[in-house]
Amino acid sequence: MKRLFIADLHIDEFFSKKIIERFFMILSKEKPDEVYILGDLFNIGIQYKIILSSTIKKVVRKLKKYKNVYFLPGNHDLWINDLMVKSGIKVINEGYLIKEKNIKLYHYVKNVVPSLFKNKLFIAFITRFPPPIAPYFFEILSYTYFLLRKKIVTNCIKKIIEEKEKKGTITIMAHIHKQYDGKQLFILGDFRNKHTYLIETKGKILRRYARDFCN
Repeated sequence: MKRLFIADLHIDEFFSKKIIERFFMILSKEKPDEVYILGDLFNIGIQYKIILSSTIKKVVRKLKKYKNVYFLPGNHDLWINDLMVKSGIKVINEGYLIKEKNIKLYHYVKNVVPSLFKNKLFIAFITRFPPPIAPYFFEILSYTYFLLRKKIVTNCIKKIIEEKEKKGTITIMAHIHKQYDGKQLFILGDFRNKHTYLIETKGKILRRYARDFCN
């Protein structure tokens, strides 16, 4: 059994041609039995359902060709779940457990993403505004938060590393665009910029890079 874990591709309508090519090149070369996308496959942010671009639909159509694709929605994947389910892609929740390997999967990092940004009432309020106001407002708010609380976020990450490394369960998570390979904790890093992903096979978790297969 071979599993591939990838996250934070942030595919959009304009600057993602190479990202998409590398993503599917890796799937073709690695030939995993299971694919786990741990959030932010797309970069649509807080937007309306009508902004499901042709690029998004094309990527989902190509993913349909692969068996056993699991999708954990990220904060940039809103309104994608229905499209994924209709396409036969399995949508999973935070903390999803791969039982036979005792691996837990996360997109969000506990205490790093402010609860306000995940609050349904807040999202409902923001989405009352027409695009492009809503997505830009959300991105500016998010960036300001992380800029002002960078030190706090860094300390939270350190605490998570200390906490997860002590547990018997292996944790794989994404979202913070950092790379970390420990004994019990693996932080994926972002594929969009670092072109990195993880492979689990024969009880080992290995970090690989798109450059191994792509120009």
